Amino acid sequence: MQTLLRTVILIYLALSNMSFAQDIDKKINWPTDIWPGITETDTALYSHLFKEIFISQGFEIQKNYVPFKRALAFVDSHQADFAGGTVKDSMPSLDHIQAPFPVLTTPVFAFYKKALLSKEVTSVQPMNLDILKNYRVVASPQLGASVGLKDVYEVTNKAQAFLMVVKGRADFYIDNKGELLGTISNNVDQLAGYDATQYDTSIVGYSSWYMISPRNSRGEIVMQAYIKGTIELFNSEKLADIYNKGGFIVPPELIRYVENLR
Repeated sequence: MQTLLRTVILIYLALSNMSFAQDIDKKINWPTDIWPGITETDTALYSHLFKEIFISQGFEIQKNYVPFKRALAFVDSHQADFAGGTVKDSMPSLDHIQAPFPVLTTPVFAFYKKALLSKEVTSVQPMNLDILKNYRVVASPQLGASVGLKDVYEVTNKAQAFLMVVKGRADFYIDNKGELLGTISNNVDQLAGYDATQYDTSIVGYSSWYMISPRNSRGEIVMQAYIKGTIELFNSEKLADIYNKGGFIVPPELIRYVENLR
């Protein structure tokens, strides 16, 4: 029964995709923020991945750089075809369709003053999230929710988050590992008297990010094309090469999704 169901799903995706190619504008509008190693160049992870997924199926991707929240708003208002990643929806959205697997899973790190915590606390990796709930935490939008933190002050400017900790206006700045380390590296030279030995970073968990498309007929077909293309890349063993090239891992949940179809 499971084998029959998996076959039906794959046939449905293939037939739906054929209909899309014939009946709908092939230009996929993808608004996104600029993230180093992920979107900022045509060879960054998302750019490379989506090119392989969509271009190989005969579609054209139009990438437009906009602030993160605006990109998501464009999808929810049906003004764009594809955006992300977002944290996993707790329940289906009325405005968008979320992919059944994450496009990215990455470690989340915290930046803080060493004097804030004892060595006994920081020696445990990943750090116990309950500890952070007692402090002032600043993060990029959705970052706190991605690791289970609710009371988080959100900022869109990562440099601002870093400076808030250094200047004592926040206790922890949390972000995806690459983003956090890059933010620190890009801003320490601008701070007179900054002493790196007084600060530390620790892993606090892992975040998974999902792509979304608008909840309409076009959005459904865009998402089906995304799922179909991802499955094909995984089965051809090209998917791992794309992630490894950028220094990322194939999200475990994505692997489980595809393997469950077999």
